[in-house]
Amino acid sequence: MTAEQTWKYPRLAKVGEPPKPQMRTIGELQVVPRKSQPKWRTYWLIWIFGMVVTGFLVPEIHAIMNKQQGDTLSENIRYWLHPDTPGGGASWLAVWTVLLTILLWLLGHIFEWWP
Repeated sequence: MTAEQTWKYPRLAKVGEPPKPQMRTIGELQVVPRKSQPKWRTYWLIWIFGMVVTGFLVPEIHAIMNKQQGDTLSENIRYWLHPDTPGGGASWLAVWTVLLTILLWLLGHIFEWWP
């Protein structure tokens, strides 16, 4: 394991290194228990949940409850892109291309498909 991998994956120790007291060995890998991981994981989960609730659910539920047309996110996206206008506005190909690009970027970022 290179120094870069040790930094990138802090739960893994070098093969052949004696196990530290807080580590357990699984095959050739030494794994740090989750309790010794930083608290940032909890922070990011709370942050993501907070962003979803305040940024999407609150206005979306309000828009659904007041029953006025044009308040939901999907209605606004249709208004901005005009995908149903014949010969004008954004085509569905453009909409799906943008959505697919965002999804691929997110998956590539999560799974580290690029250096």
